[in-house]
Amino acid sequence: MPAPSPQDPRAAIMSLIMRYQADGRTDVSALADEIVAVDGCAQQTPASRWREKGEPDPHGTRYDCERAKTAGGHLTDDEVANAVYLDPSIANTTIAKDRIRWLSRKLAEALAEQATDSRLRQWREAILSKCRASDGFDRLPWPGDKSGWGFVHYFIGHLETRALEAEAELARLRSLATNDGAQS
Repeated sequence: MPAPSPQDPRAAIMSLIMRYQADGRTDVSALADEIVAVDGCAQQTPASRWREKGEPDPHGTRYDCERAKTAGGHLTDDEVANAVYLDPSIANTTIAKDRIRWLSRKLAEALAEQATDSRLRQWREAILSKCRASDGFDRLPWPGDKSGWGFVHYFIGHLETRALEAEAELARLRSLATNDGAQS
């Protein structure tokens, strides 16, 4: 069989799969690694081109739901993968398509939330370290406070307390959302 051109990654992947089958090889991990190498997956592919372009979700709010509300929502991810592998029927591929789209959106939400949480923590730490490192931090008089900068200490402490309370409430709400999804 002639070697596929470098411009045709699909032909190269099919050739690789056929060679694995002909050699009787069953190591799927090794095959996956070779496919990644052939396909040039070192380049970053966005989860969705519409999101990268800032366009609205072409499926509207279809995937803004718990996994149980998608096709095959009662199946685990492993069960979906096995179902498609063992029986690539239209029903199973539809279930896989729905799962991939749902997971893609959930991953994007989680990454955005993580970035926001990280920025808030960085902001809080930057303010605290600037206040603690500033010259004269403990020398500014505050009525009734012998150490100075009592108001600033109070204010920073108040901000820290409110931020921790907000983080705890966010964790509680996430837990409730997760538990609701598990019970559905």
